Amino acid sequence: MRRLMAAKSRRKIKRWAIQQFDRKFDLDRLDFNKRMAPARHKPKLTGIISAAVVYGVLLLLGNIGVNNGAIDHETLAKMSWVIMVPSSAIGIFVYMLLSNRRQYDVIQDMKAYIAFIEKDGGLFWRFEPLVQLLLPDDGLAAQMITGSRDGDMEQLYPEDYGNSVHKLYNALGNSGNREIPEEIENALIDNFEK
Repeated sequence: MRRLMAAKSRRKIKRWAIQQFDRKFDLDRLDFNKRMAPARHKPKLTGIISAAVVYGVLLLLGNIGVNNGAIDHETLAKMSWVIMVPSSAIGIFVYMLLSNRRQYDVIQDMKAYIAFIEKDGGLFWRFEPLVQLLLPDDGLAAQMITGSRDGDMEQLYPEDYGNSVHKLYNALGNSGNREIPEEIENALIDNFEK
């Protein structure tokens, strides 16, 4: 493989690295924000509806109290502002509950996928030379490389792993005519031969 890669030009090594990304990673499955986007509005709407229903029920109970003579109109008017607090709290609780439930499913799927692609000696650490070249100040990507090399992906957040993969992929794709130095190329090839 080394002789084959040595014969390739510097631009071909970029193309080869991008092909490795495309073959090894399902980038859509690692895109947390894109996967969460369709589900973001439903919990908000459900939370607002829950708050409105609770507010309506409490206001209806206050109206029944006015009709029965238990409270007067002035007290009900003052209480209408006070009952917004529990209504809003319940709406926020419903929103958080539904939002976190959807997020939990996506994170569990990402964890399973990351465990699958990292199981045989790790994968992301093999791109370490490119991370050092293209993302030198990205501590999160360096942390993901370390976790990938050590096989300890359980303690790392799947959203961070996905963001690091996407950042490196975008940096590689947007590097333009920037050449990859020969030592980076050799280190990259060595990592994939291991």
